[in-house]
Amino acid sequence: MITEELETASFGIGCFWSETEFGRLDGVKKTRVGYSGGEKDDPTYQDIGDHTETVQLDYDPEEISYEELLDVFWNSHSPVVKKKLQYRSVIFYHTDKQKRKAEESLEKEEEKAGPLETEVEPMKKFYVAEDYHQKYHLRNSKRFKQFEDMSDEEFRECKKAAKVNAEVAGK
Repeated sequence: MITEELETASFGIGCFWSETEFGRLDGVKKTRVGYSGGEKDDPTYQDIGDHTETVQLDYDPEEISYEELLDVFWNSHSPVVKKKLQYRSVIFYHTDKQKRKAEESLEKEEEKAGPLETEVEPMKKFYVAEDYHQKYHLRNSKRFKQFEDMSDEEFRECKKAAKVNAEVAGK
């Protein structure tokens, strides 16, 4: 039996409903949304402080590369316009390799488009967002019924829910 060795990637890409852009991809096993990048302890949607809405995902690097995830990041939002902290464009890296790839990717994108408002920062802490934000499109559809018996944590971490959420959103 082969065991998946998953890696984690995190992106600030505007509103965190964009988790569907990643959840639809083969190789992405789990998605969750939350808050990162700030100093405030225990941020909430009502009191986000200096954090950014963040999409975090676990992926199998044998099925999808970090570079492919970066391509989805660039193609899923406009990094040209400066936005307030909550919705800013940011790549949070988890490893030195991710940092290098993110910086190379940013440099390449700036060669094409000019200066961008995207930051590359270390992932210091990820605060999971409130349950009603997790798999938002699925949670608000008729197809949610098949997941009703799961705990909030099981639902948030469910591979199938990430895929169905993307389908419901039309991705």
